[in-house]
Amino acid sequence: MRRLAGSDPRRIGHNDLLAVIGDGSMGRVYLGRARSGRLLAIKAIRPDLARDPVVRQRFGTEIAVAQRVSGAYSAPVAEAAPEASTPWLATAFIAGPTLHAAVAENGPLAAGDALALAGGLAEALRAVHGAGVVHRDIKPANILLDHAGPRVIDFGIARFAEWPGGPEWSAAQGAAGTTAFMAPEQSMGGPASAASDVYALGAVLCYATTGRAPFGDDSAAAVQFRAAQLPPDLREVPEALVPLVEACLNKDPNRRPAPERILSGLPAGSGKAWPPADIAALIDARAREADAFVTGERAARTRRRVLAGAGSAVLALVLAASGIAAVRAGLLPGTGGDAEAGESPAPSPVTSRDTIEGDVAAAPESGAEFHPEATVDDLVETLFVPQRGGTVTDLEFHLEDPDVLYDIGLEYSEDWDLSTGEQRMPSAPMVDFDSNVLAVSPDGEALAAGTNSNTVYAGEPGAEDADWGRELANGALSEAAETPEETSEDLPKLEDVVTGLAFSRDGQTVVAAFGAGQAHVLDASDGSEIAAHETERDLLAGPAAAHPTEDVFAVEHDQEIVLLDSGTGEEIDRFDPEASASGDLEYTADGEHLILAGVSEFAEVIDADTGEQVATMRGHGEPVDGVASTPDGTVVATVARQEPQGDSEVRLWDVGSGEEIGLIQTRPSRGALDFSADGTRLALGHNDGAISVWHLPG
Repeated sequence: MRRLAGSDPRRIGHNDLLAVIGDGSMGRVYLGRARSGRLLAIKAIRPDLARDPVVRQRFGTEIAVAQRVSGAYSAPVAEAAPEASTPWLATAFIAGPTLHAAVAENGPLAAGDALALAGGLAEALRAVHGAGVVHRDIKPANILLDHAGPRVIDFGIARFAEWPGGPEWSAAQGAAGTTAFMAPEQSMGGPASAASDVYALGAVLCYATTGRAPFGDDSAAAVQFRAAQLPPDLREVPEALVPLVEACLNKDPNRRPAPERILSGLPAGSGKAWPPADIAALIDARAREADAFVTGERAARTRRRVLAGAGSAVLALVLAASGIAAVRAGLLPGTGGDAEAGESPAPSPVTSRDTIEGDVAAAPESGAEFHPEATVDDLVETLFVPQRGGTVTDLEFHLEDPDVLYDIGLEYSEDWDLSTGEQRMPSAPMVDFDSNVLAVSPDGEALAAGTNSNTVYAGEPGAEDADWGRELANGALSEAAETPEETSEDLPKLEDVVTGLAFSRDGQTVVAAFGAGQAHVLDASDGSEIAAHETERDLLAGPAAAHPTEDVFAVEHDQEIVLLDSGTGEEIDRFDPEASASGDLEYTADGEHLILAGVSEFAEVIDADTGEQVATMRGHGEPVDGVASTPDGTVVATVARQEPQGDSEVRLWDVGSGEEIGLIQTRPSRGALDFSADGTRLALGHNDGAISVWHLPG
């Protein structure tokens, strides 16, 4: 659990929110307290998804199913509001770990404890199936361990055995679930039945006693093949459980035992010793953690200071005023510290707080340049709150003016003057409501935005209403958009979401990469196509970058870095880096290096001419969403979303040594990250629409 962030609500319905339990793909789960004092787990849909009718329908189904099976073997439903502007579901808070967390913490269960678990899960499935429900996603992460036994949670993809929507509903659901614990008939897209849940029970028992799934957990295709064609790997499963696990994992659904038969076959009294001592300790620890939030022992002692600007609100966060340093003395090379000579002390994480006591600055000052050899005692953050909400999908500093910052969201574009903390022009709506990537011309006189609906638009920064009316390229969905008269039938047709965008160094051309595996080089004045490149295999294209001093574009293409002549579009060279560049790609200001990162969970610096590796930066443990470097290329910043908590973390790196020199824990972000042209500011856009700007005092 963690404390509430500034973007989190303080109440949902009549329930007070105390902490964040975790995040999922659809929303966030809070620790709440009802007016009666009862603790609740409250799941709220993400605001950006709450407008999606498909998501609302799915969540409504989850609520209906949870209410149907509510009881001793699940988390009882206390209250729900499926029709609210932000739909939510409140269940009783279960003070226990998931089976996944318990195995990760304590190791596999002993045979006797696993038999008790099997009995509890069989009873739970009997209750679920008795209510006419098929869960479809039984897995260790969806099983909570309580003093009374296991409880099955998360009915997000469950369905009624006899759904009133008929076969259309079943077909629409497809092969939803988790492959490593999914029955063969379900993983191949067939209908899931009660027998599919029994198969998952067998896979869960294998995991509980060995720490691994019976057919592995690598690629979905490999697991599906093994599950359909090969016998399960039960070598480490205790002998007492092998017959039961084998029966549950039978490839023929009709030959798997029903929950009632499983219960009748278990040894008498097998559940009396539940819970084992080590799991009981985890349950008690989680209960104490929740109690700490209830009593306020871990509540942040902060207060909010909001600054008003012309048409905007600026919330400044001065970490040094509260005695907190984001990068402490001794963490940077040559700055001393307590470590012995030759050792590199581990950076201390600093939470980016929504409210901090102390004096407040009106705007981020232009202070010292981020540099690995600087002595740094504090880091100051200023949080800009835009007029419009919604995720910041991309941002870029002006390449010549470090006070100017541009950003786009799913529904708007903005233009900030950081010297005053105000927007230079009001937030302007985008032509499409799904802007994804942003590019700024070197002179700052032109902008380009790529969308999720296959279109590239051109705009003018600082213009009244920020004219985004000129298309450079369009796709199949652009006809449904509010397209201008200038749209030409001759524009290149994009096939998928725009993933990368960059202006050439002279601003005359634009490169656009998109997910279907193609890249277009376009004339920036009229959008005419100069060249197009396609992958040889059905792989995605990714980000794009422009060389600052040469006529070269770099595009992540076919899992390689492809260099294109920015004037002619001709291919110059290809590199095959160690790291994935699916998350972000950029040149250093001098053009000597390329920095790339993505699903490989680390960032890499390569020589821009030869492709040879210069440095790697490892530490996030999750896919890296964004990278940025100081103008002199000595410091690199990376950002990654940390699951399951869902917040993001920014790490600072010394390129020369490849060592981490600072860590900032902050609110969730998609990876919109950039250093200012003078290297004195680092900006990060967040999913709640806010923008953090950090600077080092001069």
